[in-house]
Amino acid sequence: MKLTIAALFLALAATTLSAQCSLSITGSVNFGQTCSIAFDGTGGNKLVILGASESLGTTTFGSGLFAITLDIAQPLIMLPMGMTNAAGDCTLNITLPAAPTLPAGAPTPTSMLLHCQAVAIGLPSLGLPSGGIFGSLSTCVSNVANVQVF
Repeated sequence: MKLTIAALFLALAATTLSAQCSLSITGSVNFGQTCSIAFDGTGGNKLVILGASESLGTTTFGSGLFAITLDIAQPLIMLPMGMTNAAGDCTLNITLPAAPTLPAGAPTPTSMLLHCQAVAIGLPSLGLPSGGIFGSLSTCVSNVANVQVF
């Protein structure tokens, strides 16, 4: 009986990792410009979360079977990017408005390099046969891509 419960727990907690996803950023985050962020290479209907930090390093969320490790350091910001399409792609375009007129003596924005990394998370499929009875949690962590801000 204990073995059956342990096997059931492992089936529920099974994580499928894929190293075939990638992140690319074109353009820059400047006033009046468009920055395009593209994530691709994983299955459809997965939530893509984008992380950004000023520093490279290691950040781990969770532990054991539930651990996801990023190659960017804290402090970092995590933003939902969207859901992948049937091909496993998710694209986000950000257009900043023209630069505002700053009052005399106001500080100008400081330029910085952001390191970005994305994670795709697929929730368990509870249907048969592809996900089995309990399905599995699937994750894919992308490469680190850089973007210049201002």
